Amino acid sequence: MKKRRKIVAPLVVLLMISSLLAGCAKSNNVVNETTPPAPSTGQEAAGTTEPVKEALPSELIVSSFNWGWPTVDEAQDRIGPELEKALGFKVKLNVLKAGSSDEADKKLQLWAATKAADMPDILMTTSSTLAAQTIDSLGRNGVLLDWNEILDRMPTYKAQVSQLLPISTDVESGKQFRVPQNFESPKGTKPAANPLIRKDWLDQLGLPVPKTTDELRNTLIAFRDKIKLPDGQKVIPSVDFGEMFWTNKYMFNNPEYSYAGSGNITVGLNDWFTDKKDGKVKRHDMEFSDNVYEFLAYYNSLYKEGLLDKESFTLKYGQYLEKVSSGRVGVFGTWGTHVMTVNDTLATVDPKALFVGTTVFDSKTNPTLDPTFTKKALLGVNSYWIIKKSISEEQLNAFIKYMEYTMGEEGWKLTNFGQEGKDWKYDADNKIVETQEAADKFKGNLGAKIPEGIWYYSPTPNYDLKVKYDAPTAYDKRPDVIETLKNMGYVQGDEVYSYITDKAPYVLPGPIEMKKGAGYVTRWKDMVVSGVMAKTEDDIKQIIAKWQETERKLGYDEISEERTNNLKTVPDLEVK
Repeated sequence: MKKRRKIVAPLVVLLMISSLLAGCAKSNNVVNETTPPAPSTGQEAAGTTEPVKEALPSELIVSSFNWGWPTVDEAQDRIGPELEKALGFKVKLNVLKAGSSDEADKKLQLWAATKAADMPDILMTTSSTLAAQTIDSLGRNGVLLDWNEILDRMPTYKAQVSQLLPISTDVESGKQFRVPQNFESPKGTKPAANPLIRKDWLDQLGLPVPKTTDELRNTLIAFRDKIKLPDGQKVIPSVDFGEMFWTNKYMFNNPEYSYAGSGNITVGLNDWFTDKKDGKVKRHDMEFSDNVYEFLAYYNSLYKEGLLDKESFTLKYGQYLEKVSSGRVGVFGTWGTHVMTVNDTLATVDPKALFVGTTVFDSKTNPTLDPTFTKKALLGVNSYWIIKKSISEEQLNAFIKYMEYTMGEEGWKLTNFGQEGKDWKYDADNKIVETQEAADKFKGNLGAKIPEGIWYYSPTPNYDLKVKYDAPTAYDKRPDVIETLKNMGYVQGDEVYSYITDKAPYVLPGPIEMKKGAGYVTRWKDMVVSGVMAKTEDDIKQIIAKWQETERKLGYDEISEERTNNLKTVPDLEVK
């Protein structure tokens, strides 16, 4: 089961780099005019609505931890001055140096122990379990602002994070002491594919991309018997598993009670769900024996028929990809769009070779081939915003104005891409692309842009604008990626995933599970290897039964009960 902590991915790292902002307050009580709120009935009748005077500081300071990424250079900064013109105040950064995210969490704990006397007013924190617990404790002790008091003043921001607010709520008080700063979104996300298959071999044999496990078996047989390699080497129809003994079981799972093929694949092994019949938290591999059997029996048959490479169980991931890139493999199991990595290496062996991704389901366990459960992702937050309750009115007003401006079209384009005409322009499809000047200067290096302020002042992502304005990258234009996305049924701009709202996958392991659940991954791998290499179907069933019996003896039922009791630690995830 995936712990609720920071999620690390290349895109996320880039977004976090863009979020290095700063916090305490300084004010000379500058007064600006802003768009007034809706007038009261009395004001409407009198027709005397006046612009609301909003107190703003000369400088907004927003703090964030930094453990190594680049920052703006005041001498080179072009975006900060433009931002100041638009907002009417300067946005100043207060970088809090930390050696790691763990060190940042310890600093947060120290503030909690000292009543947060010197803690910045506005702060970006990590999203670890420890950080969340510390923040909620600070909130309940009256130190932090409840964001419910200001979110209606931030409609652009609220629209982006509305689905994530429940997972950031303090269960004990029901208040919102932390809100998402950086996060993933189903909008614009590319779907993950498994397995990947040699499209050039399919074309050579006149075969379609397989969609069922039966079709996949027939394809592997055709590869084995009909593909002739120019050097006379023997074809390897498929290689699988490697160090990933859970990615393929999604093909055989019960689609009503599985998240194994979700966007967050780490949930795929400890596949916990809430049983709709009795409300108890259960694990898929313990409750659906027939599905586990179909999984093992299928790969057992591939193994016996020479359709699965004999080294599949012992390969390290680097060795796995090396074998796949040899030009001899027809199908390999993975999760994600690894087509670029594999095909670039494969091109040195065979320039015409091409792997593409697809999704395969077992027609026995999923007769309708329903892909819905593979398109669900865990709600996830990578970092939080928090605000002290004692913040001045001027600073709070400025922060709200800053957030709404930089998440609106004008401010989003400025902070994410730089100055129009100098750093970016529109292409024929009204998408944002770099100017030739910027391309020559930065050479695609985001780190080179940050000293000039590009990305640096962007506080939180706006995925609606990303979908609207992000031009296709070189990766998006690759034939292997285009074919893979086509096989996955991907439509540009459509949401790929919906969020998992079953609370079970979000429950953190308790003391019983930490003690009695130890070694589960190793036991699972051993069971899979034994099942795939078993002599008979009865042997496979006995292996599963014995494994499940062992799991119960080791405490599965107690862990299930603990997780069921701990459902109360997770807020209601349904968006109202």
